[in-house]
Amino acid sequence: MRKILLSAVAVSLGIAAGTGIAFAHDDHPAPAPGPADTSGAPVFLAAELSGKNEIPVPGGPKVGDPDGKAVQVIRIQGNQVSFGIKWKNIGAPTAGHIHQGDAKSNGPVKVGFFATALPATLSAVTGKVTVDDKALLDALKTNPGTFYANLHTAEFPGGAVRGQFKKIDRQVDLNRVLHAGDLSSLASGDQEVQAPGGPAAGDPDGSATSFVSAKHGEVDFSFAFSNIGAPTLGHIHQGAAGVNGAVVVPLFTADGGLPASITGIAGTATKVPGDITRKLNANPGDFYTNLHTAAFPGGAVRGQLFDTSENNRW
Repeated sequence: MRKILLSAVAVSLGIAAGTGIAFAHDDHPAPAPGPADTSGAPVFLAAELSGKNEIPVPGGPKVGDPDGKAVQVIRIQGNQVSFGIKWKNIGAPTAGHIHQGDAKSNGPVKVGFFATALPATLSAVTGKVTVDDKALLDALKTNPGTFYANLHTAEFPGGAVRGQFKKIDRQVDLNRVLHAGDLSSLASGDQEVQAPGGPAAGDPDGSATSFVSAKHGEVDFSFAFSNIGAPTLGHIHQGAAGVNGAVVVPLFTADGGLPASITGIAGTATKVPGDITRKLNANPGDFYTNLHTAAFPGGAVRGQLFDTSENNRW
């Protein structure tokens, strides 16, 4: 798997903003109350997280995954806090927060991004929450070093990795954490094929973009989705446009749906048969990506794969 971790060095070089496509939307709302306000200039903060930064509490839950690393970048604009998080060498995150506290102390949760376990195949997420506490956001923007990012896992419920925030002087595309490969799909509800008597398929308002890389028995994948309910399943199916086909690569399972704040994901499916990865690369148009939701268990949005690499562009 390509483990491209967004680093402070990459951030300092000024990754361009605005090229990603993760959105908040009515069917997948941010969990906090209050209308969205995106007034004012955006402020970007970043944190590099590691297990060695965690601070154990005597008699408290286990903390500090010794191998764990992560990067988190946030954008604050109005009352909207957007996030991009990428991790490696930790278990599936069960919660992601911003805490108030310096590098030598534990502090209370001030902003929650998600509070339910993510699928084990994921390694990155993007999303957005609404924070109506203006004083809190002003403090975060003015003194980011007094706040830290924290990812929790089942093995380290007190915190697997943490890191203090720093201000970034240039804009950042949060969807850089979703980089996955040169195969892509542009999914929509109208591409779904309703099976007679089968489960509902085709969210009329939904859309998603995916990127895929298939090699060495693994499939790296990413989705940025909009105007659908919380995805419960993601697959690659074998089948031409207009035809339903069998699942050939299960990508993720989220029985209760992904957390409502999340609008983009990336990860890796393993133990993929070699003939499937070869066929995906040779004839991507014979395969399609599919996101399922509770409202559309037969598939909310689907799209045929195509090659975006330089050798296949007009």
